[in-house]
Amino acid sequence: MRFPAVLLLALCMAFGATAAEEGVDARRQPMGAAEVMTRAKAAISAAGTVRAELLMTCRYPATYTSEISILASPTGDERAEMKTTINQNSFHTLEIISGGVLWSEQETPGGIIVGKIDLARVKSELRARDEEFAALPVLGTNLVFDIANMAKLVEFDTSEATETSGRDAWVLTGSLQRRFAEGEGALPAGAVEFYKTVRLHIDAESFLPLLAELGWDKGEPLLSVEFKEIEGNVEPGEDAFAYEPPEDAHVVDRTDWAIGQLTGE
Repeated sequence: MRFPAVLLLALCMAFGATAAEEGVDARRQPMGAAEVMTRAKAAISAAGTVRAELLMTCRYPATYTSEISILASPTGDERAEMKTTINQNSFHTLEIISGGVLWSEQETPGGIIVGKIDLARVKSELRARDEEFAALPVLGTNLVFDIANMAKLVEFDTSEATETSGRDAWVLTGSLQRRFAEGEGALPAGAVEFYKTVRLHIDAESFLPLLAELGWDKGEPLLSVEFKEIEGNVEPGEDAFAYEPPEDAHVVDRTDWAIGQLTGE
């Protein structure tokens, strides 16, 4: 997954529960953005290991869609299978975070290519450079399940009652905090562009996100993530996050590339 899409997936998931007729009606119970976010963090913390189906649409720098099946644990381990479609072409990618390493496996006409990123070294490099976002898990789709880190980057200042996918919901609107947008602590330009405007649609009953929209151009979000099927508190198999590159794979260490993307160098 390209860096902008990965970094910007600092979101969470929705359990898909439909509000009962006598359930929470967001329009009748005004609630500020800070309170909605606090409740969302609590709901996410209670979800434990999660299995989910997501649909991501990206319009920058090119338009593509990704159907993502993901298993993610609170400890940061993760297994994600992605089907990405660009124009008429589709390709599959497997991403696994295990033992502090992010593996990305993809079949190509020339064989299987496996990317390897040492997340521990990435974080160490960022801390050494006094990057303020060094402590954030900025690599891997596990960010999809971490709204707490989104709140560290984005200042949500408005909350509006609405309906999303037939459910009562709150829409939180915010933008990247100035300290991450300007000066020495600024994120790379691509990330800043995405974070200019962020909208989170959060279920008014479960307080789990339904839809995330980031960055805007001509009235369309640059990145949107729709949260579909979700199962919480999953018991992963013993080898759920284990990974060994196939014997015939070409393994490429992309750690330096990742550091360069995150520091803008």
